[in-house]
Amino acid sequence: MKKVFLATFISIVLLTSNNNVNAANAVTFKNFDELNACVEFYNSFLQYKENFQECLKQQDVIIEKNSLKLIKNDYGIIENIIELNLPKKETIKKPKKKLSEILKNIFQPDLEKIEEEENIFNQTSAFSDEYREKQFSLNNQNFRDLNNHIRVNPEDIYAITEDINILTYKKKYLSEFKRQEILLNIYNAFDVTVLASKVPPRSEVGNFGPAAAGVVAVAALAGGGSGGGTYTPPTISFSVSSTSVGECDSNVSVTANLTKAHNANVTVTYAVGGTATQDTDYELSSTTSTIVSGATSGTITLNPTNDTTAETSETVTLSASVSEVSTTGNTSTTISIHDYVLKCNTTAYSEGTTSEQNTIKNRSSWTEVDQSSNNVHPYELFNLHKVHSFKSGSTTLTGNSQTIYVMDDKMDNDHDSFQGKTVTMLDSPAVSTTSFNHGTHVASIAAGIVAGTTHGVAPDASLVFSTFDDNGTAQATDIDTARTTHNAIAMNNSWGYSQGCSGSPQVCTSALEWSEVVSAANSNGRNIREEMNNASQHVFGAHTSTYLTALDNFQNNGVIVWANGNFPNDTDASVMASLPAYFNGTDDSLDLSDAWLSVMYAEFTGTSLSGASTSDFSRRGNPCGSAKEWCLVVDDRQIAAAGFINGSGTSIYSTLQGSSMGAPQVSGMIALLGQAFPNHNPEQLTDRLLASANNLWFTPSGVTTFTTHGASIKHGYNDEWGHGVPDLYAALSPITSSSNPGSFGFGSPSGSGGNGGGSVPFSQVDKLAVSETSMSISSSLGDGIMNGLKDKTAYAYDALNGGFKLNVNDFINYEQLNEQKIEYSLSEELNSLRSFNVNKNQTRSAKNFDVYAGEYLNFRDKYNKGLSVTLDQPNIALQNFNLYNNQHYKNPFTSENKGVGFNNKFYFFGNNVLLGYNNSKFNPISNINKNSIVPMETLALSMNIDSDKFDLLSFTTGLLKEENTFLLSEGSGAFNLTNKNNLSNFYGFNFSKNLNNFGNIYFSSMLGNSKLDNAQNSLIVDTSNVLSSSFEVNYELKNLFKNDQLNISFSQPNRVEDGEMTFRFMGLADKNGILPYQDHKVSLTPSGRQKDLTLSYYKNHFRNLKTGIKAILTDDLGHIKNNNLDTNLLFTATYNF
Repeated sequence: MKKVFLATFISIVLLTSNNNVNAANAVTFKNFDELNACVEFYNSFLQYKENFQECLKQQDVIIEKNSLKLIKNDYGIIENIIELNLPKKETIKKPKKKLSEILKNIFQPDLEKIEEEENIFNQTSAFSDEYREKQFSLNNQNFRDLNNHIRVNPEDIYAITEDINILTYKKKYLSEFKRQEILLNIYNAFDVTVLASKVPPRSEVGNFGPAAAGVVAVAALAGGGSGGGTYTPPTISFSVSSTSVGECDSNVSVTANLTKAHNANVTVTYAVGGTATQDTDYELSSTTSTIVSGATSGTITLNPTNDTTAETSETVTLSASVSEVSTTGNTSTTISIHDYVLKCNTTAYSEGTTSEQNTIKNRSSWTEVDQSSNNVHPYELFNLHKVHSFKSGSTTLTGNSQTIYVMDDKMDNDHDSFQGKTVTMLDSPAVSTTSFNHGTHVASIAAGIVAGTTHGVAPDASLVFSTFDDNGTAQATDIDTARTTHNAIAMNNSWGYSQGCSGSPQVCTSALEWSEVVSAANSNGRNIREEMNNASQHVFGAHTSTYLTALDNFQNNGVIVWANGNFPNDTDASVMASLPAYFNGTDDSLDLSDAWLSVMYAEFTGTSLSGASTSDFSRRGNPCGSAKEWCLVVDDRQIAAAGFINGSGTSIYSTLQGSSMGAPQVSGMIALLGQAFPNHNPEQLTDRLLASANNLWFTPSGVTTFTTHGASIKHGYNDEWGHGVPDLYAALSPITSSSNPGSFGFGSPSGSGGNGGGSVPFSQVDKLAVSETSMSISSSLGDGIMNGLKDKTAYAYDALNGGFKLNVNDFINYEQLNEQKIEYSLSEELNSLRSFNVNKNQTRSAKNFDVYAGEYLNFRDKYNKGLSVTLDQPNIALQNFNLYNNQHYKNPFTSENKGVGFNNKFYFFGNNVLLGYNNSKFNPISNINKNSIVPMETLALSMNIDSDKFDLLSFTTGLLKEENTFLLSEGSGAFNLTNKNNLSNFYGFNFSKNLNNFGNIYFSSMLGNSKLDNAQNSLIVDTSNVLSSSFEVNYELKNLFKNDQLNISFSQPNRVEDGEMTFRFMGLADKNGILPYQDHKVSLTPSGRQKDLTLSYYKNHFRNLKTGIKAILTDDLGHIKNNNLDTNLLFTATYNF
């Protein structure tokens, strides 16, 4: 069976073309505000490219200089893409300008003209007479054609932008509304990786072919030889240590290899592509590798980044180019990065390092176990070295607190292999001092200590022993004691009934096979139970019922493991290994099929289980046959373990072989799984080992569907080989399917949560996929949740209900905490300096502020009363509050809802009243992709009090409803916040006062009271009332010295001042499927308070020279307490020629 992990997989491909378009690398502008900086402020092609590069950077998209050079300085191409249907003789080509005009536009721009053209209220609207006269628009097909063209030809982005501007501003065919819609669409179709793929390498790169021998090679093509004399330059080829790597795995090495040393340095340059993001999903040691003169190789490394983000398929493509030498092999490869969400993160037991695993394999008590000449150690075949490296704190995964019950012939409990171990002898038969004791050997394989000459699979497990020489009734008593008194997790039976035995020592010709018992029962007209009641074997006859009942009862506590038989010429499994074939709860009321395993005698002669086939195995014992549905294959040939204690008291080790040596390997595995999964009952442990077995080396003849505990997980088996080779490492990893991913569980909370706990049955637990679980914390909450959830864990469960302990904070993203940083670009500051005029009063008073941003429909009368509609901006009540506030903060109450707004402005007792409603789900200018819109509704009222003492005195209040967020924090999966009615009331106050010769002062403050809707479908239960606040104080003074201006601003973005959030985390289920849970109340108040001080000073020295300085100081960025002060200092100067 192919193992299924909770993971997203990256397909491994060798590229044959660079024309694939990957939407994952397209830019996503949520609305035109985010795109604005790209397309609105440029006076030259060079300035456009600089703005474009900076704009993309704000979207976390990097466009390299070589890619930027490909963007064409062109225009007039739109008519070649879509049918414009312009009037005759009309074109969109711009007239050619003289050089003098171009230089004048660059060095002496007409700022008033530019401002007039760019003023949104001077632009053509969808309702203007000029627009209606021309009756021109673009249809949906035009949009698709433009988008498709940009996807394939991203180098035309500037040309199409210019054409759209010409149609809008020069020809006035398009409204500003339509212009923004078109530009938003085509820029969201722009793909950086497609543009990068068109950058020519240093030398032409040829077609790529498949790599040989399963190794994906990378090679660069020749760029010319070094020439001279008879010297023949070497050739170069490339190899990759792995083309498939997990996020938590070690580095991948990419090595360039010369066939011989070169007489000069050879530099290899790697072009990077793929869907993964460099420095986010992986780190690359370098994009160049130099093979110095005299050397023959050079290496770079790729280090995958482990995270818990739910990600789509990701690849890293490396394409190599080189000069001086020719190449052989491929020039490009794609490396796959697997996102194993559960496997790669903290579980109750965490995997050790490769070095630790190698230490385990190299210890003498490990190597001495394998006395064969085969390539693969029997323990390594099922990955025991990896499993023994797992730890939980200081506790190793080696069988601690587990007990294995061994029923065999004789056992030396004083043998060195058991020193310091708890061994309980229910029987003490006489042992040999001159030859191996079978039970001693078997027990040593199951649980022999590491300090012995050899060690067992579960070296720290305890042992209980009894003899199989007793009759069935006596055996039943011992079985019951091992179950009830010693709580044994596994019962090992390395014995059975043989036939055709003779000689001394006895040699037998076959096992008593299950098919023979079935045949005998049919011949005698009996069912299987009746046949056994009449059998002569010592556990059957009169003892049958008692013995079988004891086996059945043992399965309530542990797994029964049976050796399958040692006769390769037999055609079926032994009778004892096959008992569940009849005693299955259907053919007989007794059910032994719950927790039963049989183990074949086989030998693995291949070099690796990866890519193996049946030809790499030698079956040396009975086939799985009738036991195929619970049968496993291990290498149990020539196994060294404890043998006997000689007459001198020396512990002797012996080498034996057979299914007797395979069964204790599996019994030890059960002990390890029992330690790792204390919530598993014996049936679940059995299912986990079978469902994770490696069966890729044979063709299954049937399928087992694990339905009782396995959520319909399927695993194929073979008549001869059963379920295959157990993979203990895979059994310790999540076993999932697409319909049953690894999931967090939650129980429907009663009441409103608290600090208490409780429990809930698995049957009442809902599951939320781990791969879909994440929470993005907004800056309003700062590090409150981070601090409250420190060291908090919750259990996630796979399809077999295996519990994996995860650190909750690993699923929470705090990147937004840095979004509130006040930053000004150099171009922004230059624009501020250019427009600075000390003689011009640039402060707008709210009393006469009659137009608002985004008002595309205005029905107000001559007294400026009435209705209006805003698009892509907050409603006018919120704009009134934000009149003088900086635009760098994200305020959940006032700045983020830019959906369609319905507004009314009226007077109440002589005071301006502004009423507005926004719904973000309806915004025709925003990105058509509705998933990028945060659904929220805002109803706000703002009143400007008519006061002679203030230029502005305003009170604002409103109601915010968030559907998928809470104070702009977003959650999914187990932190689901969707389809909620999270309500906030907010109250604002602001005033502006002219202090005459002492300047102007402005103050604003906003308070919010928020409450999370009871989130019964996630790990978040609810919140208390959450209080938050923000404020800003601005001071402006002109002519401090003369022809200058000083601005001082002190502000704080929205911050939670008081409130709690309650989380409910599930613990580890017990064996009865009962999950405990614990409620955790977390204070949402951050540890710090972000404070921003902005100082700016502008000076007009004389008519043509202006200078400016701006300093920004930020303390406790993101409301996280720290001792650092973030500073940003800008010096600017302009000179008009």
